[in-house]
Amino acid sequence: MNPSPMLTGRAVQSMLHAAGIDAQRVTRKRRSGHYVASFSHPDFARDVAPANEWARRLQQTFPGRVEIVRSQDMIATWRADKPTIAATVIFRFRG
Repeated sequence: MNPSPMLTGRAVQSMLHAAGIDAQRVTRKRRSGHYVASFSHPDFARDVAPANEWARRLQQTFPGRVEIVRSQDMIATWRADKPTIAATVIFRFRG
């Protein structure tokens, strides 16, 4: 279980933005307490950093307070350079 269930996804998103991590959206899963941070640009117009880079930034920005559960990228395989157009990081946050 998440040790700080009172933090909503929106509250964690505000914390991330204040720390310079520009998540498009953060939600909290009620059952597990895990947070899901999504990184993308509107209409997938530009590429974003891969999910493992966002995970590393989260851990460096909040040392000892973030446990990465999983991360995944959405790769535009139909584009010539195959950029990452969306990234998702699922994590536990010990607020």
